[in-house]
Amino acid sequence: MSLNQPLLLSSALVHQMLLNQRLIHPNKWNPHGIWWYFPAVLTMKTTLGFLALLGLAAFAIATCRLGKWREPDRIRPLAYLILSGALFLAVAIVNGLNIGVRHILPLYPIAAILAGAGAAALAARSRAWLWVCLVLLAAHIASALTVFPNSIAYANEAWGGAWNAQHILNDSNVDWGRQLYQVKEWEDRHPGEDCWFAYTVRPFIHPETYGVHCHVLPNGLGGAGTELVPPVIHGTVLLSAGEIDGSLWPSQEMNPYRAFQTRQPDDEIDYGVLIFRGDVHVEEAGGLSLANLSYEKLQAHQAQEALRLAEEAVKLQPGGLYAQWSLGDAAAAVGNKDQARAAYNAAIEATKKLDPQRQAEYTKDIEESLKKL
Repeated sequence: MSLNQPLLLSSALVHQMLLNQRLIHPNKWNPHGIWWYFPAVLTMKTTLGFLALLGLAAFAIATCRLGKWREPDRIRPLAYLILSGALFLAVAIVNGLNIGVRHILPLYPIAAILAGAGAAALAARSRAWLWVCLVLLAAHIASALTVFPNSIAYANEAWGGAWNAQHILNDSNVDWGRQLYQVKEWEDRHPGEDCWFAYTVRPFIHPETYGVHCHVLPNGLGGAGTELVPPVIHGTVLLSAGEIDGSLWPSQEMNPYRAFQTRQPDDEIDYGVLIFRGDVHVEEAGGLSLANLSYEKLQAHQAQEALRLAEEAVKLQPGGLYAQWSLGDAAAAVGNKDQARAAYNAAIEATKKLDPQRQAEYTKDIEESLKKL
């Protein structure tokens, strides 16, 4: 068993992991897309000023203040904008792929045209309307600039701002593996400070390429590294927001960083990397690192050392899927069939924490190992 292997079993699994989006409540998960996801995301990722300008555009249309919009040459472009935008949003709603606001970005230029037309029509009516529209435009600009140049985690003030985005959304709405330059700058400002880093896009992008030299913590995409993680880190831990929310782990219960969802960070980097200092408990991450190292020892034909590491992993994670799976593989390699059988059965029991699709895939692989005993 490799920590990489079960997490990358198939593209279907990765797709399903991406569908497990969290919204509103930190412990509320949905195993499928929800129809109100994109409408809700629009209210979060759009400035309040821009939303208000859209409201004024709707008011202008409803009160016939867009000039002679009922004339064919006026109503056609207006109908095209509204209907095309509504159709695009409807397709996104029924599609069920609840990943990020980036999937509905074409709605924004349509909305901007409508907002601009509404503001122009109302501003032409009176000086009062002109000032209302100018104030809302200024509010839109000011709100957008509050997170410049780190705009990916933007959330408007009604939802708590960018700092709160990680508590209500995930994936590319908050953290998409884009803070490595900023993490490097943080390291430069803290020379000699020992740090451990769970980076959400490893192993596809390696922080070392950007000059980041923190120790490696396991992550949800299988980027475990080869370092042994101590159960308690006396120093600094950096966690990508995507690791804390657990959206790329097989289940919320198997996310080794779920305890950090309720812990206040000591600092943050670009709203997407949270910093924790002191005596930081990461027992589950330690168990995962032992399980992965056990697999690597098996690959190097060092079965006894693999067994020792797997047994240590189970001590840290008695009910851990990867820990028990690695113990089964290591025990089977040294010929201890009873220990291997018990570990594999414990791993199968651990798969019950997963959704039905992933449970079936993991169980199938483990049962195949059981048959070889």
